[in-house]
Amino acid sequence: MAELTEFAKSSLVQGLYSQRKLLIETQRRAQQELADLEARLVSLQLPLQGRIRAYEKRIAELERELKTRGEEVRELTRATLLLVKEKLEQEKQRERVGGRLN
Repeated sequence: MAELTEFAKSSLVQGLYSQRKLLIETQRRAQQELADLEARLVSLQLPLQGRIRAYEKRIAELERELKTRGEEVRELTRATLLLVKEKLEQEKQRERVGGRLN
């Protein structure tokens, strides 16, 4: 019985480790996608309003992808979506602060 318990614990730990490793990789890929998007936006030298529209467009695209992708890709898309939404809020905050300063 002790051997079975030890085997179950070992399997559980290995499974958790694999999931953690996958989540870390998913987060890294999501951050890379966001960095790529930011680089494209900067290279276009869009005004603040244009960047906000680009983020909103990408969010809509990612939400559509979520509905049609497999679970692993869904996790990557969710992570990327969360990061893009955060950047959108940062841009909107910048717009609000910039509007007060002008």
